Formats: sequence, structure tokens, C-alpha cells
Amino acid sequence: MILTDKHDVFGYWKIAGYNWAKDRKNEITSEIPIVHSCNLIPKELVLFGEHRKKANLRDAGDKAIHFFQHDYLFNPAINSKKKLTAQLDVFRMYECVILPDCSVYRNMPLPVQQYQIYNNRATGVFLEQNGIKIIPSVRWGDEHSYSFCFEGLEKHSLLAVGTVGTIKDDDDNKYFYKGFMEMLSRLSPSGLLIFGKLPIELYYECDKRSIFVKEYKYEYYVGE
Repeated sequence: MILTDKHDVFGYWKIAGYNWAKDRKNEITSEIPIVHSCNLIPKELVLFGEHRKKANLRDAGDKAIHFFQHDYLFNPAINSKKKLTAQLDVFRMYECVILPDCSVYRNMPLPVQQYQIYNNRATGVFLEQNGIKIIPSVRWGDEHSYSFCFEGLEKHSLLAVGTVGTIKDDDDNKYFYKGFMEMLSRLSPSGLLIFGKLPIELYYECDKRSIFVKEYKYEYYVGE
């Protein structure tokens, strides 16, 4: 059987037309689709949900839309073809879009964590195919997620990481640090856009590797 649009409740519409054959030829078998960073450095980040406001639309060509908020606030929009398609014209007014920060909690079953990573990349494929410039966002859990959470991201590219809510205590800080170092090792990003504040020891790690870092302050965090 072949999945068709008529019966698609799985979000296949996001990756319809993706060149899986190319990935398989290159021995990429995880089937988490590859997304491509535009490598642009926005002057300002605008929260999804606030991106249609007139004040935010001024000079939108210098700004990026971001999704660093609780998943329930953006899931209805990114998981509906009709709703996501309706956003495209406004997305095109901005310099680029940072991909949705689909949460990966350490106590999630691994298949759910894998789906969250897949959904992030699949959304990126859909946006790219519709002419939207993107910057991939990176999210990880504990070491069990490392085998898949960096899949679909190109080495030596510009990436985005959110720190708000992820380093609330010593335990969270430990897992964030380990995952961040794993990301540096596996992906060697050219630059990182940080939503929030990067711990100083990790900033030094980036500096040692000549990785560009830009932090964006947050005035509020919906659902914090």
C-alpha cells in the first residue's frame, strides 16, 4: 500500500517529494530528512504567535521567527497542512525561520523522542520546499538520544539552541552540558544562535573552536 493525501494523518505531506534515494545512495539510512541552514544572522528574533503583529512586521527582513516555547502553542500550526500553508506568506516576509523547538524530555520513551526530532526536520523540509529560508534548531535529551538527535543536520552550518528552561537545576545543567559538547563534536557548527544565555564554560568551549555565538535576550517566555 502507498500512503495518499486523502488518508494522510501522519504528516507525510511535509516530506512529499523529498529525495530519499539520494540519502540512501549516500548510505544515510536513518530516514530523518536532511535540512539546510541559510547561514543568515538575524538582528532580532520574533516569537511565533507574535509574528503577525504590525510592530514585529516592521523591518521583518532583518528578523527571524522562532518557536522557543511550549510545544502545545505551536503544534496545532505545524502539524496541519492547511494551517502551516496559511503561514507561508507571512514567513516569507521575515529573513528566515528557526525550526520549531520540538521538545525532547529525558523521561520520554525513545520512539517519542525520535518522532520529535523527525517532526522538527520534516517541518524544515516543508518550509524549504516552499521557499522559506531556515535555521535548524537542535534539541537533545540524555546520551540515549545522541544516536538520532543530531541526524538531518549538516556539519559546519549555523544552528540554533534554546537554553530557557533547560538549565534550571544541577541535573538539567549536567545533561545540557554533555549534549552540547556532543553536538560540538559531531556537528562542528560554524555558528550558534542562542535563545537565552549560554553558560560561560560552554561559551569558552565555542571560543576555543572559533565557533561564532550570538545570544538573543528574551523578554518573556510563553508558558514559563
